[in-house]
Amino acid sequence: MQAHTTTRRRKVTVRVWRGRTLLRGAACILTFALCLRLLFLSGLGGKAEALIAQAGENTGFVHAVLGLELPASSGEGVGWDDFFAAQSAALMLPDTPAETEPPAPPPEETPMPGSLLPLVPEGAFWTMSPGLSPSPQTPPSDSGIAEITFNPTSPEGYLVAGGQYIKNETGKKPDAEALLRAQNPVTLPKKGVQILIVHTHGSESFQPDENFAFAHSDTDRTEDTRYNVVRLGDEIAEIFEAKGLTVLHDRNIYDYPTYPGSYSRSLNAITKAIAENPGIAIVIDVHRDAIQTAAGTVYKTVAVAGEEKVAQMMLVVGTNDSGLTHPNWQKNLNFALKLQKNINAAHPTLMRPINLRKERFNQHATTGSMILEIGTSGNTLTEAIAAARLFGETAGDMLKGLVQK
Repeated sequence: MQAHTTTRRRKVTVRVWRGRTLLRGAACILTFALCLRLLFLSGLGGKAEALIAQAGENTGFVHAVLGLELPASSGEGVGWDDFFAAQSAALMLPDTPAETEPPAPPPEETPMPGSLLPLVPEGAFWTMSPGLSPSPQTPPSDSGIAEITFNPTSPEGYLVAGGQYIKNETGKKPDAEALLRAQNPVTLPKKGVQILIVHTHGSESFQPDENFAFAHSDTDRTEDTRYNVVRLGDEIAEIFEAKGLTVLHDRNIYDYPTYPGSYSRSLNAITKAIAENPGIAIVIDVHRDAIQTAAGTVYKTVAVAGEEKVAQMMLVVGTNDSGLTHPNWQKNLNFALKLQKNINAAHPTLMRPINLRKERFNQHATTGSMILEIGTSGNTLTEAIAAARLFGETAGDMLKGLVQK
């Protein structure tokens, strides 16, 4: 009787195990179908077709997806950045600009939406785009790097307020003129930490030159903080502090050795820093861009300040257009417009047009949040440092005026 009972229990256990296996398999299929549906709804049908064609031959993608939590309306979860990184790693498809990731995702110079890839055909100095200057740029050097300066001359294709240009890549229609006229939403406390500088993609680096000889540990990346964007944060923090501002510089690297999840990791650091220093009113996430044609020509952005050639910079402002919670994005745009106008008054070509994006980029953390793109992977570190110091000088003077009396 006991043996019979044991056998029966084993049979029941086997049936339960098989049932659970079937349920897990069904969950995999349903999850994958939902992901493909989301891709189509997001306007990424071409990517979805590629996934359909290849996913059946590679189960790694399905397992990667099941390990992720896609962003909900609450703004919680790992995010689309990890989702797309997972599908790229599993299926070896070209990387796609992600929902919560900023410009220049790995493995190498994939341009951000709206950058020069569709605008600069091989063999041409410049292709006319709405509102951009047709001034000839330098052809590629022996290293395959060419120079270009973003110089809007027409409002066509842009939002314009007080001479400040905004490249709007969202479905939003902000009144830029009204925002520029509105009161500055940012004030700095008299005591305590006022500004946080962070680097979501801290390993992003530049071209070595005679001033800085170093070796990349990955494609245009290095963990050595003397030569990556962390060095630019050092320069900005030093100048801010010399002007009497109080800065917390987070010198940690959040994108290496694993790029997926870098925004989740940096958000944790930002949240912790603000909790420990509630006076933080401004968060500057310092990056560098990457611009490359399909044929491999890399572009560096340049401006002339005095007699010095420096890297052009760009402010990136996120929104809630991706569906993530970010109610104060227009206040961030207000602040960015005022900051851009201040810098342009001193150095008219130093800044590229403000880039307004669907993605949130952790900028819901505090009203004075921004991404600062300094140069591209084609710029030298010398050019990038020169630009960072100019930003520190001009922005620092403006920020001093925002300290509470």
